[in-house]
Amino acid sequence: MRGLMLLPVTLLALTPALFACGQDAAPASHDASPQFSYGSERVAPHREDLANTGDETRPDPENSVVELDLDGPSTGVVWIDQKHINEIYFQHSDPDDPDAWTKPKLIFRAGDGCLKLNAATDGEAVAVGSGCYEIDAFIQQAPDQGVAVVSPTLADWDSTEVGESIPAPEFTEDGVVWTNQVYGGRVDVRWTEDDGFSR
Repeated sequence: MRGLMLLPVTLLALTPALFACGQDAAPASHDASPQFSYGSERVAPHREDLANTGDETRPDPENSVVELDLDGPSTGVVWIDQKHINEIYFQHSDPDDPDAWTKPKLIFRAGDGCLKLNAATDGEAVAVGSGCYEIDAFIQQAPDQGVAVVSPTLADWDSTEVGESIPAPEFTEDGVVWTNQVYGGRVDVRWTEDDGFSR
């Protein structure tokens, strides 16, 4: 008799599992936003800490570090490395802890060097423009490797070279435009999230 009493209880316990086998499992939730590790300290220089000694082999501090106010709130910093002036980096702070930062991210490497830097943000995306040089950074007057760099996520970066330009980015309703600050203020390049860079 005891064996017969256990049988209905066992069947009731198995019933939900049997019906579940014929159904698709519920999709797992997916967070499409990038996840960052904030395990670093700030490496990005503060502009006021870069003494302008008149050293003609280094970028002017006024033109080589840009701080940006990001949503969260968070701080983003774009800078030209003072030891390796052909490298441009980006780093941003944790919205929940201003003392915790991502590791510095190399976003562009020029041939010989970069001397001037512009950057802008809409709070989420970051756009950068820099006057860089393939050769002889301190001999040529105009850059020969101007570059426009953009990231809509702060994780992945895309760039395009724009020749003799020190491009200054500006966010618009349609995306980002970079204006040539060397020749006539013309727009050199545009970027949209759907189409990427275009001339």
